[in-house]
Amino acid sequence: MANKIVEDVVTDKAVLRNNVVSKSQDINNDNEESYVLHDFLEITGAYKEADSTETVREISRFHEYYYTLKIGNPKKINIKKINWAISYDKSKQKYFLFSGGTLIENDTLLIKLKVAKGVNRFTLYASPNRNFIENVSLDIYFKKSCVFVVGGAGDKRKFLGIGPTTIVDRNIVDVFFNNKTQGMVKDDINIHYLGYYELFGSKLRKEVISKIPSIKADVNFIGHSIGGWNSAHASSLLNGMGYEVNILITLDPVGVDSTVRIPSDIYNETPNPISETWIDIFSNPDDFNFSDFIADFGVQWIPEFSLVDYYEEVGFSHQQAGKMYFDTQLDNAQTPHEMLCSSIKEYLETK
Repeated sequence: MANKIVEDVVTDKAVLRNNVVSKSQDINNDNEESYVLHDFLEITGAYKEADSTETVREISRFHEYYYTLKIGNPKKINIKKINWAISYDKSKQKYFLFSGGTLIENDTLLIKLKVAKGVNRFTLYASPNRNFIENVSLDIYFKKSCVFVVGGAGDKRKFLGIGPTTIVDRNIVDVFFNNKTQGMVKDDINIHYLGYYELFGSKLRKEVISKIPSIKADVNFIGHSIGGWNSAHASSLLNGMGYEVNILITLDPVGVDSTVRIPSDIYNETPNPISETWIDIFSNPDDFNFSDFIADFGVQWIPEFSLVDYYEEVGFSHQQAGKMYFDTQLDNAQTPHEMLCSSIKEYLETK
C-alpha cells in the first residue's frame, strides 16, 4: 500500500488561475525518456478509501476521494512525468493540478483529491504532457438532492376556472433557501415546481424521473392538496422502479371523494406511500375561507396514523401551504422545513 498519497484541494479560483493549461507550455524540461498516451489505459474512481474496490457514482464535495490510473508499461514510466488536470462542468478549460502520484501494484498510480468547485460535475485528466492534448479522462458527478414541490388544484394551471394561484411556488419554492439552509450548497439542491397532474400516468417519467440524476439520488416530495395525494402515489411508484424517497411531506392532502377525480388527473386508489419519513399536516381552521370549502369538496385525506411518522393538526387554512410547511411544530420540536433541510445536509455531507 502507498506510503504517500498526493493530495490536492480544489476550492480556490485564485489558486487555479495560475495553473490554466496553455498550449504553448513546454512538455518536458529534462532529458529523460518520455512516453505516449497508449501507455495510459484508464482512470478509475472515485473510491472512498485507498484500498476500496468499489467505485461511487456521485461524490460529496466535502470529502476526499481516491482515483487510480492504470499504466500499460510500468517499467517505462517515470511517474514524476504523469500530469493531472481538471475541468468543470461543460467547460473545455483545463487546470493543471500536479504531477506524479503513488505507484501501487506495479501498474497502478494512486492519488487523493478533494474537489469542491463546479456545479454538476468535473472531469479528471491524466496526460504524458503538460498541455494535455493527449489524455485519458474520467467524469465524476456531485451528489444532488431533488425536492419536488407539487401544487394542488389551480396552483400551476387553471382548475375549473380558478388559478393559477402559484401557492406553493410563491410560498415554498421562492423562499426555500433561508436561514435554515445556511452553509448548504444551493447548486446541490434541485428544486422542481410541479403541478399535481405532472405526477400522473406517463407524465411521471418526463416530469419527475427524468430530473433525478441517478437511482441512488436523494429524492423528496412536498405535496399540497391533491398534489399531496399524487405525491404519495409517486413515492410508491418510484420505489417500485428502484428509487428511494427519503422524505414525503403531505400538506392537507385531498382526493378521497371520487367526484374530484373526474376533472383531475389524480390516481383513483388511496395512496400507499413508501418513504423513509412521512410527515402529514391536517388543516382544521376555526374560520373557513374559500380554499377550505374547495378542500371539503375533494375531501381531505386522513391517513392511518400508524403509517405516518409525524402527524399534526393545525389551525392554518387549506391555502396556507407555506405556513404548514415552515411554521408547523412537529413532535420533535422541528418544522417540516427544518427536518427536510437537516436530512438533505446529512446526505450531501456524507461520504
